[in-house]
Amino acid sequence: MRRIFGMLAVVTLAVVAIPQPDGAAGAVRCPTTGVPVKAYTSIAGPHVRVHYRRASAADARNAQRVRTEVEGRIWPKFATLLGRRPPTDRRTPGCFNGGDGRLDLWLVPSHKRLPARTTAAFLPYSGEPCEPKKPGAIVLRGTAKRTIVAHEVFHAFQAGFRRAASCISYSEWDEATATWAMDYAYPRELGEVHLGNQRMDFPIEGISGREGWMYIYYLSQRHKPKVVRALHEAQERFREVEAVDAAVPDGAAASFQGYAAAAWNQSPLPDTSVGPSFREWKRVSKPAKPVTEIPLALGTKTHARIPLTGGIRTRATAISRMQIPNDVRWVDLVPNKNSFEPDQRVGAFVNAGGTWTYEDLNGRAHVTWCRDVPGQDVREVVLLVTNAIATSDGAKPLRPDGHLDIARSCPPETIQGTFSGVNVNGLVKLTWNGTITYRYQQSDPIINVPWRDGVHYAAVDGSLSWSASAPPGTGCSVSGSGTLDATGFATPRSAVAKIVYDPTDAPDGWKYEISAGTTPTAEMMVTITCPGMPPTTVTENHASQLRIEGLAVYNGYATGQPVANRYTTDLRKFAGAIINAGGFNTRDWVWDLTGSGAVSPPRG
Repeated sequence: MRRIFGMLAVVTLAVVAIPQPDGAAGAVRCPTTGVPVKAYTSIAGPHVRVHYRRASAADARNAQRVRTEVEGRIWPKFATLLGRRPPTDRRTPGCFNGGDGRLDLWLVPSHKRLPARTTAAFLPYSGEPCEPKKPGAIVLRGTAKRTIVAHEVFHAFQAGFRRAASCISYSEWDEATATWAMDYAYPRELGEVHLGNQRMDFPIEGISGREGWMYIYYLSQRHKPKVVRALHEAQERFREVEAVDAAVPDGAAASFQGYAAAAWNQSPLPDTSVGPSFREWKRVSKPAKPVTEIPLALGTKTHARIPLTGGIRTRATAISRMQIPNDVRWVDLVPNKNSFEPDQRVGAFVNAGGTWTYEDLNGRAHVTWCRDVPGQDVREVVLLVTNAIATSDGAKPLRPDGHLDIARSCPPETIQGTFSGVNVNGLVKLTWNGTITYRYQQSDPIINVPWRDGVHYAAVDGSLSWSASAPPGTGCSVSGSGTLDATGFATPRSAVAKIVYDPTDAPDGWKYEISAGTTPTAEMMVTITCPGMPPTTVTENHASQLRIEGLAVYNGYATGQPVANRYTTDLRKFAGAIINAGGFNTRDWVWDLTGSGAVSPPRG
């Protein structure tokens, strides 16, 4: 059973099995069985023959109307578009008065295949719901509107294409394209009621093809009507959704995402890269729904995490709208922890500083705005997450696991300050103090992709002054001093800082990590003089004196240290002390750093 919305009432277009007429087994089954064909006459055109009751003047007028519409408008438009014609009945005589090669249309007052609210149906001769490359005919009431006639004639043209799989599996797509063809033949005659799509958030999900025609219309606007021919030609080689992937220039998944953006169908569409939509195309004025409103509020907190979860049906789109309060200055969006989910497509309409843009967020682990940075004063976000599965293997819900982090302040652009330390190793006590400056780093310098696990910084300037002395009680004297670079070790990742919001570890604070140290080639000349022995000068490198790969300061997960050394509630202040870190020898670290400026997160 196929259903579409009519302009003023619901009509049903039925394609069902036809009983075999009386006669020998194997005879052609004709939907006109039971129709008193001797009471009928017909008028013909080059392509169609319209049958009607001789005794009905109204039928005669309707037959003229139907023939004129089909021959004058419907047939030429469909034949030119598709490059095919309905399968001929020239080799199927005796059915529907067939045998002359024309498409037969029968105007009937009633028919068992036309229930009370059904006005037309295309019926293959075989009696099957569909049969590619085989002829059929149309039965219709005299009251059938010309758009309904166009719908059924398009089904006849569809029979001119083979199918790569069972034709019944394409039925929803057939209904969608045939409904689109009604509008193609007679633009703007369907009306809002016929458009009927109560949800604009999905193309075709397999529940009713009528809801998919808006997706076909979207494709025809983006890629011209010729895409409909490409779709039918692709269905001769591929299954339903795979055919879309082959026919649409940018592929099925991208088209599902594009449709989702166009189906938003309200401000600010025309002013973004998405361009016009159904409202501007004069097709439907209703906006997309449902829309989930996500409230954002910090209350007394410095930051908060709002989960973005929930299942998304096959080829559907979850729409979320977020108004950003003025006291929220940092917004970090994670659409899905698995940012490389192959069936997920993510886009967003973003109002920043009063200007709307559309952003393609595919593959983005984080989408971040700092409202203190020019051009990033985000005020509203409409997030569109599409389950863009591009295979015909049945339903496969998408279950994103994302979140939105908001905070009262942005992480600083620069972190700088002082550090100091002490290390006792045998006969040598090493004391140092220094300065360090870190600057925001957008991407991992080794693999050149944006960082995924927080706000990263790299040391751009720093030095430490050191001096050597003897610990008390050794009876020896030790001397030595110098200045060393404190910006790194052996790799571009060394001497770094990182800020992470993790509500599981710090419900109302920021977890941070800092490190500074010398390079592997740094050397320290130390002279040791002990009683009864000549003075000895040794050259020590960072590994033997500073320990732990030359770290001059580090606030990481040293055993037994207070967690306060790894957290701050103020993104302008990072200070702490670790005494006797690690529990071996003696090593003390102290740091006092200040953040300034505001990071400018990448927009691409």
